[in-house]
Amino acid sequence: MDPKNKKSTGKSKSTSSTPADEHEDAKAMLAAKHATEAKEAADLQARQEAAMADMKNKFAANREAMKGPEIIDTVKLDYETTLSHLALKYYGHATPKYYNYIWEHNKDLLGDSANNSRPGMMIKIPKLPPDFDKQ
Repeated sequence: MDPKNKKSTGKSKSTSSTPADEHEDAKAMLAAKHATEAKEAADLQARQEAAMADMKNKFAANREAMKGPEIIDTVKLDYETTLSHLALKYYGHATPKYYNYIWEHNKDLLGDSANNSRPGMMIKIPKLPPDFDKQ
């Protein structure tokens, strides 16, 4: 027998529901959709807040790294004062390693040579890092 030519007996399983049932189903699906969207929005906000906190921490670390060492004193140079004199006075050593450390932190004033110091310049004396003698 060909299924296309079968006549309906009129007996079929009823899947239809009342309009009130359909309305309740639609409300439930809409509520589930809103709950999913609210959860996704909350997750997105949490990820954004975590990313912002991470960025703030990185900026703070970069800002701290850019500060450089603590300045222990600022000295106005006179005719007799050299960077090696300052290194001896503040670090107990007048060797190139120490006076070059002062020069490195005053390059904005002294330029490309530690010998460019002139009377009247205000030289910053940076604090030595704890591991300086091991370098």
